[in-house]
Amino acid sequence: MNDKEQEFEQRVRTALDADLNALDTGTRSRLAMARAAAFEQQSFLARWFSVDNWMPLTAVAASLMLAVSLFVLRPAADSPVQVAQADTDVALEVMLGDEAQDSVSDPDFFVAMDAMLLIDDEEEKNAG
Repeated sequence: MNDKEQEFEQRVRTALDADLNALDTGTRSRLAMARAAAFEQQSFLARWFSVDNWMPLTAVAASLMLAVSLFVLRPAADSPVQVAQADTDVALEVMLGDEAQDSVSDPDFFVAMDAMLLIDDEEEKNAG
């Protein structure tokens, strides 16, 4: 610092001290308490990075991860309709296998299959 800056700083300090001395005791004590409280107050980041805040947040995050892994990511069980469709597909494969190749050219076979499927659909509607 040069001499002019030091002189200016000294004048400002003297003026502020004179104004402070002119204040009454109650105002001075309130200012001192406010100054002490300002020094004690933590910054925003210091408040958020404390253990008191991260422990509950970690517990909530772990609970959410557990819920997601249990309910969202697990494979869904086959519904009864899917199982019934798979059984129907297997039955058709057996019926249309090597020994039933001659029935593929028979149009009455397909008429009979359609009738059987319609009967199965009506039974499912009546049961459901």
